Amino acid sequence: MCRLLAVEEELHRDHAEMQAVTEAKQKIIDAQEKRILSLDAANSRLISALTQVKERYTTANLRNGLSPTSPSKLSITKSGEFKSTG
Repeated sequence: MCRLLAVEEELHRDHAEMQAVTEAKQKIIDAQEKRILSLDAANSRLISALTQVKERYTTANLRNGLSPTSPSKLSITKSGEFKSTG
């Protein structure tokens, strides 16, 4: 009977340790999700700002009588780098 109680106590300790590890990992996952959302929002603002700058540059060139060359497009590669085409 003592052996059975010892095994049961050990199982309870193991379960508590596993629960603590699971909770710690969940906190890390939650923090990473918040960081991803924040970076996504910042990326959207950056793309918007770059688009506005491009539009202003194009408009300024047209006002100055410069003929527009083939317009370049700004795109983002899979690695997150900006690439200008056109």
